[in-house]
Amino acid sequence: MRIRLLRFPQHVELQDGGEWVSTDADIQQYTDVVWQHLKTNPQVYTYLCGGLVFETMFTVCVSVVLITSGRPRMALAVAGLSLVMILPWLVVDGISICRGRISGDLSGLWLLARMPTLVLLIVILAARGTIIWYTLG
Repeated sequence: MRIRLLRFPQHVELQDGGEWVSTDADIQQYTDVVWQHLKTNPQVYTYLCGGLVFETMFTVCVSVVLITSGRPRMALAVAGLSLVMILPWLVVDGISICRGRISGDLSGLWLLARMPTLVLLIVILAARGTIIWYTLG
């Protein structure tokens, strides 16, 4: 496994034999490799939501530190930028969900388990929205 933080979009590459497979090359091959290593729905679900959860926790932690250190405008910028960056992916994944396909983490999560994904999406958006609301208030 290789974490590619300095590429856009950030992603995890998995090794399939001797080659590295990423989501931007062949989503079906990537999905097949994920299922080879993670055999159950809960394991795949946890793997897929890891990046979204980590990014949300990072955004919230940085924003709280900025707010408590007297820099609410910077916290607003962090939360706002995070929200602006996730919205296009929500649209792309939403279109994929309507087509019954996987194009990213959320569409993959949705196809595995709808209700937990809906709750996760609400939490992700509410975390950013709460920070924005607090800093504007």
